Amino acid sequence: MSASFDQGIALELHKIAARRPHGDFLRPAAQLRIADHLADGPRSGTELADAIGADPDALQRFLRACAVIGLVAEVGPGRFENTELGAALRSGTVLHHVAIASSCPALRRPTEAMADAVLNGKRVIKQVLGVDRIWDYYSSHPDEDEHYAALMTVLSERTGDDLARVFDLSRFSRIVDIGGSSGVLLTRLLEAAPNLTGAVFERPAYQEAATALFAERGLSDRAEFIGGNFLDGVPGGADLYVIKHVFCDWPDEAVAKVLAHCREASEPGAVVLIIDWVLPETTEKTTKGGVAERFAGEQLHLQNFIQLLTLDGKLRTWPAFRDLLRSEGFEAGGYTPFSEGLNYIEAVRR
Repeated sequence: MSASFDQGIALELHKIAARRPHGDFLRPAAQLRIADHLADGPRSGTELADAIGADPDALQRFLRACAVIGLVAEVGPGRFENTELGAALRSGTVLHHVAIASSCPALRRPTEAMADAVLNGKRVIKQVLGVDRIWDYYSSHPDEDEHYAALMTVLSERTGDDLARVFDLSRFSRIVDIGGSSGVLLTRLLEAAPNLTGAVFERPAYQEAATALFAERGLSDRAEFIGGNFLDGVPGGADLYVIKHVFCDWPDEAVAKVLAHCREASEPGAVVLIIDWVLPETTEKTTKGGVAERFAGEQLHLQNFIQLLTLDGKLRTWPAFRDLLRSEGFEAGGYTPFSEGLNYIEAVRR
């Protein structure tokens, strides 16, 4: 899978995905491999229907809808070619997985019960999809999980590389990546800092994938997998605990519990590095940063409500993070934007 992609195109696709019904066309366009079938140049709707095995009339109507949102261009009556935007969805690319993962039922269908979530203040994924949490859906739908995992792998690699450029890892000797899945982020950090050893602390289901990744990257002597549940405790012996995109999935009580475990497992001066979204305190439009940063900021209030639908989670403002950290014995001076809408918070154990 190609890990490179154009940030401008990714942003345009993100904007399309956030709109209805426009965003609903991304997933089937990727599933039907429209970009692949148009890779050699323009083709008629009839030719495409034969190549795909589709109903000719239905396909032509679909392609004209895709032309409206910019995924293809109609260059003659019933004849279509790739646009730069649509070509980005070809098979084997990051954005192909993004297109499929961004509109999967686990993300779309819970929005049918938004009103119930507002009235009850609780997640609604069970009444819509019959599962308790979004992770249960992915566990029972391996094809969807593959697309989601591919997306998360690339994002974790990019996050790790960006973090290593701006955060001084040489101050530490051992990292524990809490909730680190198959270890992608940890491997990037260890590769950037040869003096470090580390561990992924995650549910045992991820052990095989993590162990294989460590071996593939030549890190088996410096990286290990430790199975467990971070709500029950975390491993000791580290001076840096990394927690990426975990707290946004959980309510305050659970976050406080994880921070308390980190305090109990570490020595004074140890650092908990939280990598997450930081919610703006108002919905006032911002002119700071580039287009991508401004768009990300505007999306965070939408994402904050979506977290409730599937996970009972939420995004937090900086004061909310600060107060949670202080209540569990950590001090942090602020947050630092560093990677595509993400921020890091360096919290020091008192």
